Amino acid sequence: MVFPQRRRRAAIRLGIMVLFALNLVLSDARRALDQDGVGWTLLAALLCAISLVFVAGSLWPVITLRPVLTVDQAGIRLGRHELVWDEVGAVGVITGWQVLRSLPVIPRDVWAKSLSVPLDNVKDLEVFAGWLGELLAQQHQNDVQS
Repeated sequence: MVFPQRRRRAAIRLGIMVLFALNLVLSDARRALDQDGVGWTLLAALLCAISLVFVAGSLWPVITLRPVLTVDQAGIRLGRHELVWDEVGAVGVITGWQVLRSLPVIPRDVWAKSLSVPLDNVKDLEVFAGWLGELLAQQHQNDVQS
């Protein structure tokens, strides 16, 4: 199954970034106009450029709907990070604040990086955690039978 980024969550994040960037740009432009000297003007231009980079970074997921979460016979993949079923140790407990919750997929190797499934890809993490736990149990059972 493929779970693309949920466009609405990404658009809300983009809107928040645009508001912060707009506030920063307007306040810096006003400050640069009130002050004399090249230093303030350069600082305002630099902060405006940084704001545009953050807005572009928030715009990219809205356009591409990435990273995509994929759960298939091979394993679990979120963007470029992948765990094959043999590497998955357990499905963790949902963590984080209500709007920033995520579900960790814990690898068997304690040194390996865990994969964290965000609300950006899955609307109901509780149901997804149960479904993923069942898939993991089936995969482990198939491994034992093989």
